[in-house]
Amino acid sequence: QVFWLDATLEHPLPALFARLPAPRRDTALLALIAPPARGAGFVDPHVWLDPRLAAVTAAAMARVLEERGLVDAAQIAPRLQAFQDRMARVEEDIAASLRGLEGVPFAAMHDGYAYFVRRFGLRQAAVLALDAEQQVGARALSRMRREVRDSGAVCLLRERSGDNARLAQMIAEGSAMRVVELDSLASDAPDDADGYALFLEDFARAIAGCLRGPAS
Repeated sequence: QVFWLDATLEHPLPALFARLPAPRRDTALLALIAPPARGAGFVDPHVWLDPRLAAVTAAAMARVLEERGLVDAAQIAPRLQAFQDRMARVEEDIAASLRGLEGVPFAAMHDGYAYFVRRFGLRQAAVLALDAEQQVGARALSRMRREVRDSGAVCLLRERSGDNARLAQMIAEGSAMRVVELDSLASDAPDDADGYALFLEDFARAIAGCLRGPAS
């Protein structure tokens, strides 16, 4: 059984699934699209950054596995409950780590944090949403600096993936804005039962540290 989120995020998959033999083609694909994180018509595929939606997604996956006879309820129900309980604790822990930082404005170089921002009531003041192929010249850099400065952001979030480390530093140059690297794809998460929860907690910890700033 293959579970996937959205063709906009995982665009190579539709063509891959189309090449599967016909008996498998009907059962290989399941799109799990959560409600838009913001704005009519906007679908953010980064649902895994919201622990509550992760629990909902896990329940949907369990239901499909049961309906297709791949597992029985007695086998999967305890594991699903344990995961949902863990996600509830993770949500509480993250909320506690971000308490008092909800009004601190920050900017992001990647438009992929809407679910996390909404769940924990954070203030994302600007999103640069760069095209991966875009060559940034002096005029564009000046515009981005102005946009971030005018937003009042004290922190700039950037993704580990992609070649934007130098650009982020150039945008923040000459200001007191902090830059933090995030790994929203969980590249370093342990490959075990607790890896996902640890990834979410580390992700939140990085954001909280950037918003809070160094200890005095």
